[in-house]
Amino acid sequence: MTKFQAGEVVPAFPAEQLPQLRADAGQLAYRWVIPPGLYWADVRFKEAYTHQTNPNDEPVVFEAGSEVVLDLLTAEQIALAGTTEVLRRFYRRPLTDGQTQMLGADAITERVGNQEPVTVFDNLQTLGLYRIRQDLERALENSEARTEALRGATQNATSQLALLDEKEAQLTEDQRGWEQDLQAAERIEASVQQRHDAIAAELRETEEAIVQLGTTLRRLTANVTAEIDRRAPAPDILEAPPAAGAAVQ
Repeated sequence: MTKFQAGEVVPAFPAEQLPQLRADAGQLAYRWVIPPGLYWADVRFKEAYTHQTNPNDEPVVFEAGSEVVLDLLTAEQIALAGTTEVLRRFYRRPLTDGQTQMLGADAITERVGNQEPVTVFDNLQTLGLYRIRQDLERALENSEARTEALRGATQNATSQLALLDEKEAQLTEDQRGWEQDLQAAERIEASVQQRHDAIAAELRETEEAIVQLGTTLRRLTANVTAEIDRRAPAPDILEAPPAAGAAVQ
């Protein structure tokens, strides 16, 4: 048993159970909901009309006086604008199997009361194949557009690669020059180091010679002093200078 609260809204309810629901529930409000693909309509166009459900699809142009079969919802919407006249509304069995969904049924038949079924539309497989071809042609156009875009991207990538190759060649040439400069700098550094070592050695030799000359100078000075003292010894007693006014004998 299913219970419904007052004011509850049910999005869908089986149509065959609606009479029992009305008998049990008392007061209720409902509206018919027709699933898409079940009901269709024969329409006649009063004037030229262009129909396009998908912006990516090619528009279909109907001339004034054309009679076509449209789904009931589309037919009713177009009829509201006064463009078409709905001639007949009818039920069509929904497509179920895969081949019918792809190619369409061989024919659409209708039964009125106890009469024999009557074919109202034939050769639907041809229409299905035509639709498939249209889809394939659109897919091919999209693939060609993507291929062209990829071709352009490939050309751009090739151009960028050529620029990078040229830049790499320039850097390789610069690297050779830098290596030559580095080798020249290393040779100069080695020459400067050799000159520095030579000057340092000369400086050490000069310092040693100065030390030796200083030692020799001190020794000679001592010898000269000793020789002077030996030849002219200093007086033992120093005489006082004469007094002022004293006569010198």
